[in-house]
Amino acid sequence: GLAGGGRESRRETRKSHKLTHKNIVRIHDLLDLPGEQTFISMEYVDGPNLSELRTRLEAKVFTWDFLEPLVRQLCDALGYAHGEGVIHRDIKPGNLMLDGKGRLKLADFGIAAQIAESGQRISLTKPSSGTITHMSSQQMNGEPP
Repeated sequence: GLAGGGRESRRETRKSHKLTHKNIVRIHDLLDLPGEQTFISMEYVDGPNLSELRTRLEAKVFTWDFLEPLVRQLCDALGYAHGEGVIHRDIKPGNLMLDGKGRLKLADFGIAAQIAESGQRISLTKPSSGTITHMSSQQMNGEPP
């Protein structure tokens, strides 16, 4: 379910909904029905995230040859989103997915601050949140990401 209330969730989903990019998981809708748990409808990605994939590796480390094209795709997706005025706020391996063709798909875009993750998230006094082990120094200081 979504944390932080319906109004904030709807605003974040509207911002994310306008993002259409080949390397960003598409948000279709936020469904907030009376008496039901709020949820988000989004594009299905038929592959693992980088956190899951790393656990399958013997050395638990990706090679640069594997990562370089993914980092380029991530930068392309972030550049596009920043141009649209949307900041991700929670970039981490669990939000970096690979589709069936090995293309990067950035998940939880824009709504990342609204989704609770069992004890790994912190909310600060200013409107900022993220996964503490992957958070920027600006977010840690309560500044805008």
